[in-house]
Amino acid sequence: MSEILAATPKAVKAAYDLANGKQPADATLTALAGLATAADRLPYFTGADRAELATLTAIGRAIIVSVNGAPY
Repeated sequence: MSEILAATPKAVKAAYDLANGKQPADATLTALAGLATAADRLPYFTGADRAELATLTAIGRAIIVSVNGAPY
């Protein structure tokens, strides 16, 4: 029954209005969203619109947060 009610012109217009101004689907963002985030894991790209997770070590974190190439 809800499918019939949802197909009214008013409901269709409301759905289009809600979708208006939204960002279209993006394969890169979808690849990132598909990753299971966890502590000490860093996303990286393996190809066009493909992402994986790498392990981030304590030394890796120190390198990333070093300022102006200061030694870690």
